[in-house]
Amino acid sequence: MISRGQYDEFVRWLPELYTAQTLDTLAPHFLDLIPRMIRADSYAYNETNFANRRFQVSMRPAPEQHGLAGLDETLAGLMDRHPMVLHNRNTDQGALRMSERVSQRQFRRLELYDVAYRPAPHRIPDDRRI
Repeated sequence: MISRGQYDEFVRWLPELYTAQTLDTLAPHFLDLIPRMIRADSYAYNETNFANRRFQVSMRPAPEQHGLAGLDETLAGLMDRHPMVLHNRNTDQGALRMSERVSQRQFRRLELYDVAYRPAPHRIPDDRRI
């Protein structure tokens, strides 16, 4: 659930989202806009291509700055075991949080967590919490 202030901010910048000119510019454009609504240490936009077994991550700061070089290839290799990818591949249901697919305990047991999520930043300073 988002607050009224977050909703109002979202409504204000939503038209800007549609100013992305191509699919290639959508991810960087989105990553420029999302910090206006959600405060965090990092932001990511992911695309999966099952036919080509490709997983593309756009992230700010870049994955390499978090010791995650080769993240696209790592996630592509694990896409058949990624809870969100499997969910999105097998259903037409809308957006969900990872915690709606697997418990935190289950998630932390996955190889996916060890190689992609454990090294990523997870801390939001107290003065930046929404």
